[in-house]
Amino acid sequence: MTSGLLICALAAVSVPVGLQLAPAFLPQDPAAVAVVPAAQELPTALGEVAAVTPLLSTAPLPDTAALASELKKALTYDGAGTFGMYVTDALTGQEIFSQAAETAKTPASNLKLLTAGAALQTLGADTRFTTTTVSGCTPTELVLRAGGDAMLAAGDSDATSVMGHAGLMTLAQETAKALSAAGVSGPVTLSIDDTLFTGSALNPK
Repeated sequence: MTSGLLICALAAVSVPVGLQLAPAFLPQDPAAVAVVPAAQELPTALGEVAAVTPLLSTAPLPDTAALASELKKALTYDGAGTFGMYVTDALTGQEIFSQAAETAKTPASNLKLLTAGAALQTLGADTRFTTTTVSGCTPTELVLRAGGDAMLAAGDSDATSVMGHAGLMTLAQETAKALSAAGVSGPVTLSIDDTLFTGSALNPK
């Protein structure tokens, strides 16, 4: 009786599993096989970037109606989220297309590429942002001089990490050693110097 019950239990488990796995071993209908869109296929060769020619003052403006029609199709999205766009003529500044251009939106990830490119061109690839501790007006006053280091994190510095490449704990330990070597003891006060960056904290536009 025990053997029979085990056989029945095994059959009850095996049959559903077999029904699920069987289609994978059977010939598939070509029409039912998912087709990968060309835009998602792996490239077979690196693309070439053609040289950008100077703008010509005699170049005609595009047909705004035709351009708007094509851009609206491109901006149509069947998922969550919305898109905004503003297109102007680079020579005259004339508006060519606008869609929700005045609506504040969260920047897309592609904006990071433009920001990184602008930073590399303006600051250079060898620029490093640092955070230092300096003495204030008195030996027991410390000033944390912010340097724009976006990778600074809590804990010890970790050269193998991105967030945390520089650690606040390591900075604190080095500061304590420097204070001890200078003969400073007792409580200290800490303030921050964030005058490196000026202007509004928010983009006015």
